[in-house]
Amino acid sequence: MSREIRVSVAMATWNGGRYITTQLESLGNQVHLPCELIVCDDASTDDTLEKVRKFSRSSPFPVKIIRNRQRRGYSQTFFTAMRKCDGDWIAFCDQDDFWFDTKISDCVGMISENPGVAMVLQKALVSDQFLRVIPGVVVKCQYRAGLYSPRGHKAFSVWHGFLQTVAREVVASVCRVRPPINYGDDGPFLTYDKSTFAVANALGRSAVIERPAAIYRRHPGAATTSLQYKLSGERVFKSSKELELRYIQWARASASQARYVLQIARRADNRQWESEARVAAGLMLAAARRYRLAAKIMGKDGRLSKLAVFIRLVLGGALRFDSYIRFPRKEVLGEVLKSFKDY
Repeated sequence: MSREIRVSVAMATWNGGRYITTQLESLGNQVHLPCELIVCDDASTDDTLEKVRKFSRSSPFPVKIIRNRQRRGYSQTFFTAMRKCDGDWIAFCDQDDFWFDTKISDCVGMISENPGVAMVLQKALVSDQFLRVIPGVVVKCQYRAGLYSPRGHKAFSVWHGFLQTVAREVVASVCRVRPPINYGDDGPFLTYDKSTFAVANALGRSAVIERPAAIYRRHPGAATTSLQYKLSGERVFKSSKELELRYIQWARASASQARYVLQIARRADNRQWESEARVAAGLMLAAARRYRLAAKIMGKDGRLSKLAVFIRLVLGGALRFDSYIRFPRKEVLGEVLKSFKDY
């Protein structure tokens, strides 16, 4: 008889007293209960911890509370909670959402049916601060359900942490290595959920479940960014200078992430991971070179200079579709065409 799959829930809190009881109660109502809840509080000044302690007294699973002595930010607080988890799998939990009762059981079913997956990804409905669902809005609705091979998602994709359930091996590896340079604007290094997604996507298989797992509550005090940004996963950059700086950042982030996955794989002592890491690192280093060339196109003045760099990109295969590496084809081609139009 196979051993029951144990899922830990890692939660980061900060001044979440207004909404946290609803979230905690939804955890207690799970069809497949977590084996534990690890709560790391980021020096709250309201009644958040009081409400967590009250829940822990009647919780159907153990609740462990850790408190930061001073503010460390949501990502570092999640890293702390992750390190204390003891389950085979770790599900990340925000303080202000609502989980449907099948969220964990859906993940466990997918894991049981597909041994060897490194990460299970889910979707969510979106609501206002009163949990009134916004019709027709589903987080990650553009992704089809099913299994994905290593590097089946874009390297710089954003998948919300509360919709990730990640294998312990991935979480343990991420906690041992300093995160790479961030490709986005939310801090200098990858956040906890970007780190777990980057490693699991680069080195292992993942699964996407169609049925919504939670309600993503949007309210003025949310720690994450606006609904529009979170749903799109991208910012729109208009000027050539903005794009030049963005591509330089992407080049640095790609090279840093290549080193990161190699270091993760070596420390994990996993031969399959080492093989996958070499492939992922090679693709990321190639992407870094292409991003640098894209930045040159945005930064150069002469149309012939832009065209020369663009030809190098074309010959290097940058414009071909790649399921792993995202390249800004439209922006780069548009800049070249604009230089001739303005001449």
